[in-house]
Amino acid sequence: MFEQYNESAKTETAAENFELQHQLSSGANWFYWIAALSLINSIISLFEGNWNFAVGLGITQIFDGIARAGVQEGVGGWIKYAFFALDLIAAAVFAVFGVFANRGQSWAFITGMILFAIDGAILLFFGDILGVAIHAFALFFLFRGLLAARQIVQFQKPAEQ
Repeated sequence: MFEQYNESAKTETAAENFELQHQLSSGANWFYWIAALSLINSIISLFEGNWNFAVGLGITQIFDGIARAGVQEGVGGWIKYAFFALDLIAAAVFAVFGVFANRGQSWAFITGMILFAIDGAILLFFGDILGVAIHAFALFFLFRGLLAARQIVQFQKPAEQ
């Protein structure tokens, strides 16, 4: 009878751990979406398109706007590529957060969320309410991923002792 209870507890713990792993990945993968859609927005801007995804980073939109203004002022076409390089760096930073967050690293979630919240404040400053709302939505899922990462660590501590 004790063995049956023990097996049931193991199954329940495995199911909880699976759900937490899914929640962690779901949250961490938002960093990849943010990076990818920001990069797509920047490519669209580089080729002078007129639309973008609301999930992207506000800072890359600022870089793209500065580049467009520079071209209009006659600075030269090179400025588009210089600011596109900054866009690449910003996207890469968020992709790196995704890598480490998927490994359960709380610091990646926390640092990425702080930077993304600051980015949302930039959008708020420019009156992009839809962008702010989508940032808040993404932050919710990032936070859930962080909570899952912390719970997984708590599950692993008793097993290590």
